[in-house]
Amino acid sequence: MSTKTRNVIMYVAMALVLVGAGAGVLYGVLSHSEPGLEEGVPEWPRSTIPLKVDASVYAESMGARRRAVVDHTIDVVNSRLGFDALRWADGEPADVVIVIGVPQDVSEGAPEVGFAPGGAIFNAGEFSVLRHRGSVAEQCELRTSNTPPGTLGLVLYHGFGHCFGLAHDDYPLSIMYPVQRPTPDGRLPPWFSDSDRALLRRMYAPR
Repeated sequence: MSTKTRNVIMYVAMALVLVGAGAGVLYGVLSHSEPGLEEGVPEWPRSTIPLKVDASVYAESMGARRRAVVDHTIDVVNSRLGFDALRWADGEPADVVIVIGVPQDVSEGAPEVGFAPGGAIFNAGEFSVLRHRGSVAEQCELRTSNTPPGTLGLVLYHGFGHCFGLAHDDYPLSIMYPVQRPTPDGRLPPWFSDSDRALLRRMYAPR
């Protein structure tokens, strides 16, 4: 077989792979459902926004690096939504309480499982609960296991989504997908979907 023939076969094979990958992504975008809010979850009063965040580390002092990760995640969420949806409580009563490093089940059968690049489990049983009175949200508690700082921001981003009331998405490239695995390029999903972002803006952005 000549070099020219081999090159043609290689290019055709690469083109088929790219077409297949593109078709898969397009199918995922067009076919997935967008659940939006969890059923029965109340909204925050618009006057509460931005939600005030407080964070601590279970059984140890909160290291500067983990504080910086929380700070960065708050900035990213605000930037993505286009308005200040979160801020540090700075001594005020917190709307969102984060506890980092709570011992949890880290098996694949846990309610929520996260995977770091390479397949290692970095978080399982991420737990968030939205306390409310009647139809009004009052406080969200978010607990994570001993998540490495490099992936903690993604876990918090997902948890903040639940604190806003978002349900799990069935689209693997959404941050609200219940099992976070690396995307084909090796990265983990960093964003709310466009539909979730539009929903949160409609609910909470300043009028």
